[in-house]
Amino acid sequence: MLLHGTAMVYLFRSRCSIPEVTMTSTVLPADLKLQRALTSCLACATQPQAPNAPEVCYEWANSRHETQFQKCLSKTDYQRLHRLGFLVKSGSARGGKRRYYAIPDAAQLRLLISGLGLAV
Repeated sequence: MLLHGTAMVYLFRSRCSIPEVTMTSTVLPADLKLQRALTSCLACATQPQAPNAPEVCYEWANSRHETQFQKCLSKTDYQRLHRLGFLVKSGSARGGKRRYYAIPDAAQLRLLISGLGLAV
């Protein structure tokens, strides 16, 4: 039986002991585009550009998304991740041109994504 999206996340969560998280949302969105966007953001946050805290900006995520999925990451999807609580404004700015977002609980998000079989 092949499950996709929300049903698979619920099945995954029911079989595993997952600790409480600080993200607003603890369930991945069922939309495959948003799942891929989260994967790209998480992969960028673990790159050398952000060694101290898992931060990401749109330019980094878009570059990773184009490499991995051969499609541009839409700014609308990136903003939806912020509204859902997966990305939080970090307040840091370098030159004022980029807005940086932190991933509140990168380990928890990595665990949720691995349950869907998406590569990070």
